[in-house]
This record gives sequence, structure tokens and C-alpha cells, in this order.
Amino acid sequence: MKNVIRTAAALALLLLAPAALAQGRGARSSSGLTNANVLLGFEDGDGNTGLALRGDLEMLPTHLGPNTNLSLVLSLGYSRFSDSYYGWEWGMNLFKLVPAARFGFDVAPRFGLYGDAGLGLYFANMSVKERDPYYGTWTKASDSTVGLVMRLAAGAKFDVTPTFGLGAEIGVNPYFGGDYEDTTFTGMLLASFRM
Repeated sequence: MKNVIRTAAALALLLLAPAALAQGRGARSSSGLTNANVLLGFEDGDGNTGLALRGDLEMLPTHLGPNTNLSLVLSLGYSRFSDSYYGWEWGMNLFKLVPAARFGFDVAPRFGLYGDAGLGLYFANMSVKERDPYYGTWTKASDSTVGLVMRLAAGAKFDVTPTFGLGAEIGVNPYFGGDYEDTTFTGMLLASFRM
């Protein structure tokens, strides 16, 4: 129960930090949603590599310095892992909801770097199918679990036009608190749309 309370407190701090900093400094550049990002790439962990998709909503930007800002990012992600060989098939679908703090650094007028730190929830659905070599029948089993996931990521983005940007991101994702516990690595390409 203590871990649940600690996790809830950490999530609340991540959600409230950008707004609290903006009120304290009084330097919010704009209010509301600023960017919508679509990411496509891979997630690799425990010897398996799978497809990774993610959508980000970036909001509540706060200027911390001349070329530095902080914003809240709400991410919805999906990863698919699978493997098979004769007589055996395994698959896992991972759904993730991760609020994160994003620190952005404007390196040049159209180029910037960022770092994310977030803590959220994951839902994993796993299935195994095995064929009996003597009778040819298949045995199926499946299970689901819910737990916590962190995202620590770094990325770069280039603004192609004032409303559209392209970039790339690498990240580390520790999963814990459920039946699926692993630390994965992600590499993703990014398309960003300014709102």
C-alpha cells in the first residue's frame, strides 16, 4: 500500500510541476496544448525486439531560461513483441500511459534537444501457444498484468516548417510492479505538429 501512495504522489508532482513553476515565475509563453507528436520505432528488451508506437501531447510550456523550457507531456504508447518457431508461438501487447516532464533546449533557431522523465502505468497482455508434437493439437494460455513504467528519454527535433518538425529519440523504459518486469531500450523517429 505504501508503494501505491508513493507512486500516486510522484505522479501528482509530475502533473503539477509545470503549472506550479509557471505561476511562481510568471513566464508562461502560452497556455494549453503546444505540440502533438507521433513516434514510430522499436522497443528492445530481454532478447526480444518489437514494434513501438507512441503519441505525445505536449502542453503547459514554461520558460526556465533564455533557451530552456519545461513542459508536461502526456504519452499513450503501444508495443508489440512476438516470437515463434515450429510448434511454439509467443506474443505480448503492451499499452502505456505515461505523464512526463520534458526539458527542452533550443540549440539553434530551428533545432532543439529535449529530455523526458516520466512515470506511468502499463497494461500487458501475454499469450503462448504450443503444439503437441504427437497429436498435433495446440495448447493456448494467456495472462494480463498491470504495473508501473518509467520513461527516461532524450531526443532531437528539427523544425522543417513553423508547424511541422522531424526528429529522433532514444529511451530507457524500466517496467516494474507487475508480472512483467524488464528494462527496455527504445529508438524512435518523430513527427511533430505545432498546435
